[in-house]
Amino acid sequence: MAYRVIQHDEVKQALKTLPQAALRSYAEALTVLELTLWDAGQPFNRAVPDGMRQLDFHSGMGTILYQVIEHVVEVHVVRLVHVG
Repeated sequence: MAYRVIQHDEVKQALKTLPQAALRSYAEALTVLELTLWDAGQPFNRAVPDGMRQLDFHSGMGTILYQVIEHVVEVHVVRLVHVG
């Protein structure tokens, strides 16, 4: 089952600043979130494993912070951080 990935407005704005290589890597990370969500990423706070999660991209230069909402089969990407 594929998850629907929702990118929040802050993330859409941050995407405009990424270099091409980072954009390609981000797109690959979104595919991972759609298709193999639980095989990738890790809890943002290990004390709350079913809360926010994070997934690194672009060789660790970027991080996606996201929330899985199971009952509607969605992943909400709420923050994107990239250094470089």
